Amino acid sequence: MRIAVLAMPRHGANVTALACLRESGFDGRVAAVARYDDEVQWAKEHGVDIAFNVYAGAGLELADQVSNDEAPRSPAQPADDGPRGGP
Repeated sequence: MRIAVLAMPRHGANVTALACLRESGFDGRVAAVARYDDEVQWAKEHGVDIAFNVYAGAGLELADQVSNDEAPRSPAQPADDGPRGGP
């Protein structure tokens, strides 16, 4: 099985890459990442087999990691504003 993964950070770059794949005769599966739901929809409408919003699960993953983090905490330290005092 052949698959191309379009994972550029800009939607336009993925659009261009998809066009190049099609023009070159690539007949494998195509997967793409997107930042917005409308980009996912566009990809599916243009023949991308798997399109995924990279931010869709980010909040859940962060919450899972925070809830599983059992490392002990040290007291918060005040911010260091640099040297104090004068000449």
